[in-house]
Amino acid sequence: MTARTRVSPHLKWLLNERAALRGEVDALFAREERTRAELAAIAAERRIRESRLAAIERILAGAESNVACPNVVCAWKGRYGERGALQAFLLQTLTDHAPHALDTLMLLELVVNRFELRMETAAERKRYCDNTLRPTLRKLQSEGLVEALRTRRTGRSVREWRRIVPEISLSELRRSTVEAF
Repeated sequence: MTARTRVSPHLKWLLNERAALRGEVDALFAREERTRAELAAIAAERRIRESRLAAIERILAGAESNVACPNVVCAWKGRYGERGALQAFLLQTLTDHAPHALDTLMLLELVVNRFELRMETAAERKRYCDNTLRPTLRKLQSEGLVEALRTRRTGRSVREWRRIVPEISLSELRRSTVEAF
């Protein structure tokens, strides 16, 4: 049988700190390895794009075209962050305001502010509404997640959108409360 010895609190603290720091160092090492792998994948993707660009530039040089075009065009891909972020934002916004409806113009302002979009003219805002916002809302409507309401304001028709909250029966409500406890 081994004799029990008392360890000073200072030593216990040092041992605990050492174990915690080793865990943090291991986690940082794993994160560093993941980042290296990500960087390698990004570099490979860049090399592919560069080779495509070089091929297109060779073709254009041989064509001797007089068409003026910019060298760089800003891509729209990823404009809202992750894929589906616009839909998720609209659903969350309408859920937060449920059971009240929000009109398309209010949703447009919220989207512009949330995703920091630059629309300087009324024509740009209308084009965005017609080509992006309304189709996204219609898609959510076709999936049964939102409903469109028509209202009359200032002599023109404004569509309002409301989140459809699934109806729950009393028995389902009881079952969910019993399961929660």
